[in-house]
Amino acid sequence: MSIIKASPLAIKMAAAKGIDINNVIGTGPNGRILASDIENFVVKPLVEQTQSVNVGEAPTKKSNIDYSSPTIDVPEFNDPLSFESKPWNPIRKATVKAMETAHAQVAGFTGLRNVDVTDLVVLRKQIKDYADSLNIKLTYLAFVIKATAMALKEMPNLNVRIDQEQKAIKYASQINIGMACDTPDGLMVPVIKGADKLSVLQIAVKINDLAVKARTKKLSSKEMSGATFTITNFGAVGLDYATPIVNFPESAILGIGTITKAPGVLNNQIAIRDFMPLSITADHRVIDGADAGRFLSKIASYLENPALILIKGE
Repeated sequence: MSIIKASPLAIKMAAAKGIDINNVIGTGPNGRILASDIENFVVKPLVEQTQSVNVGEAPTKKSNIDYSSPTIDVPEFNDPLSFESKPWNPIRKATVKAMETAHAQVAGFTGLRNVDVTDLVVLRKQIKDYADSLNIKLTYLAFVIKATAMALKEMPNLNVRIDQEQKAIKYASQINIGMACDTPDGLMVPVIKGADKLSVLQIAVKINDLAVKARTKKLSSKEMSGATFTITNFGAVGLDYATPIVNFPESAILGIGTITKAPGVLNNQIAIRDFMPLSITADHRVIDGADAGRFLSKIASYLENPALILIKGE
């Protein structure tokens, strides 16, 4: 049995680090193992590994496959690029004009907020059967429209238009909510007028009626005009957040994202909650960022405490 030449400190370090001292090469006099040899034995494998692997690349097994000679044919498509031209339909013409005007006129900015709507999800489930008994399809959009109308009533400085000729801000006498509808022919925005004076169930009736008319091209010009604020529900197509474009000459628009479950804090405890992402875009010429933030907070407060929508909104 050979005697290991090592300093007491080296022996102690090797034992502490779980190193078999027989595998360590000593660099001291007569091959004596020093404390520095133990340190180098720990560091060396890390250095060798770092040197052998390129940054950003995972180690791969060596392969004898010749990837320069694939065994399948890949066709080449070298025909000149061509396009099929389709004239705009009336809805697309109107959309193009509205978007160009909004882009040129509005100094837009967007704010985002994730709202805990767990109680709203519970409330909707509780009253859905009653709504069904009245042949009413009750969606979350009805609650959002009502909450928005209530917030607009409390903050009329969001329910405005800009008058550039008179250099004035025009405050609307009514709260009329435009409801962006995705149809096969393009985007249409029917209007729920007097939304602040309607109940959640009455708003739900209007939503269903206008949505059907939009899809069947039966909306009248009266039902498409007079909006003072617009809501767009891009959560219906799976988006969480977006930067919606203000429907000029209005001054703000609210976007609704998909409700998803995520961890949240309730009474200092982690719990799975339901969250609804909201995005608001406003015209900075007439709406300050702080006011837009306060407005979004009011909407969030109603959605987080949905009983207030029913109590205060009736």
